[in-house]
Amino acid sequence: MTLNSTFAHGGKSSLITSSSSTVLSSFVLTIISYCALIAVTIVGNILVIASYGRDVELRKRVSNLIILNLAVADLLVGAISLSVNLSKIISGSWIFGQYACKLYAVVDYVSVTLSIAMILFISTDRLYLLKKQIRYAAFMTHRRVLIAIIVTWLLVITFWSTIAFGWTAFVGRASGVNFGKECLMEYLTNPFATLVISTAMCSVPFLGVWVLNFFIFIHIKRQWSQFRRIKLKRSIPERDLNSSCRTSGKSPNFSVARLSEFRSCQINIPRLEVESSIKTISQTICIHSNSNFAVSHGDRSPEARLRRSLRQSLKIARRLAPLVVVFNFCWLPYNIITIVSAFCGGSCVSKVVWDVAENIVWANSALNPILYALTNKGYRRNFSKVICCRRSSGKAVRH
Repeated sequence: MTLNSTFAHGGKSSLITSSSSTVLSSFVLTIISYCALIAVTIVGNILVIASYGRDVELRKRVSNLIILNLAVADLLVGAISLSVNLSKIISGSWIFGQYACKLYAVVDYVSVTLSIAMILFISTDRLYLLKKQIRYAAFMTHRRVLIAIIVTWLLVITFWSTIAFGWTAFVGRASGVNFGKECLMEYLTNPFATLVISTAMCSVPFLGVWVLNFFIFIHIKRQWSQFRRIKLKRSIPERDLNSSCRTSGKSPNFSVARLSEFRSCQINIPRLEVESSIKTISQTICIHSNSNFAVSHGDRSPEARLRRSLRQSLKIARRLAPLVVVFNFCWLPYNIITIVSAFCGGSCVSKVVWDVAENIVWANSALNPILYALTNKGYRRNFSKVICCRRSSGKAVRH
């Protein structure tokens, strides 16, 4: 063996060793990252469930009942979907057989579908709260929401169980899936079925979330426009009133017909004859006007009511927006890939792209509890208490 051949052989061995080391490092990093994702998903959603169970104030709000079920669905994603998929990554193939695959697929698809449904419920609940503020509590009761959630769970479980275990009976032939190496729903081998089922169970609810939040945006924009118009209209009379109050020995124009407005605003007026109390009432107007409590700007005025309503709407939007934005970011790639794959028969989408899109969807279950903590003071405080093993002080938690 010559020197050149020896050098070449040694260089080749070094290259192989370096390549193997890089692959091993990437594999270890993937496993560590996946374990961290599983831990965050499980711990985060357990914190949500524990917070709901220990805090009476959280349980009083109907929307938190929906969040509780979203946390249960996300917990299933972390405990089942991500954990089983980790075993597939380590082994390189599916090793549990056909029936275990179908059972796993049912749990995975049910939990992911329920996550979409609960986001849809939350958006519906918030929109109804904005539009039917007074009638909201009477209609959106715990009993009605609980019944709707239970019915949704039963329908979703029934649907995916039927698809998983009855597909071969429906189509009358085997799908050709090799359950000794891979695990996937059998309907995915049929492009038409993939398009119809994915559209009905994923794309339609996804678009529903978009539409509901668009209506929420339109409602808040309309409220803001109304508030600006009322404020602009009332600014002129208020300036005229203040100017009149500042003139010496003169009182602002006041008619007997406006006495009812003062009584509706709960201003204490002596029980005297109206004709003999014009001066007293006029002075009252001046005092309250200079204190920014004029009749036209009382607690029951249209401007004050609209201001409170707008403030509540903006608060709801700030809490809902991060949840919906992250949901759209995580689900949009998967929806696009599903539709594209159905049209091209699955040949145009690689397995790597499918795996990335699927894991982004699962990652949404880890992000949801973080979003609750960032946007809701009640959950944030309870997370801290649960982590620090502190008992509830019994005080109401404002959120």
